[in-house]
Amino acid sequence: MDAIGPESFTFNELVQLIARAVGRPARLVHVSPALLLVLGRLIGRAVRDVLITRDEIRGLMDNLLVSDSEPTARTRFSEWVTRHATTLGMKYASELARHFR
Repeated sequence: MDAIGPESFTFNELVQLIARAVGRPARLVHVSPALLLVLGRLIGRAVRDVLITRDEIRGLMDNLLVSDSEPTARTRFSEWVTRHATTLGMKYASELARHFR
């Protein structure tokens, strides 16, 4: 089942929406998938986590996160992010720690 709300955003729109909500500027820099993978691995080493994988990049590029289904939730992300803006980004959640450590 797709877990989707009544809104959809491009990646750029999503980043800008979150940046506005938390009151921080966001500068988007588009890079090649290969460079993204290298940068993700470097940052991942620094935080001892896996930030993004080759398969995830491929899935994003193939629009696998886009759903044609009807919304399954009534909550608008734009409203949710505004309500939770004071806590967003305040704590890092490691995928490795959450699932494998």
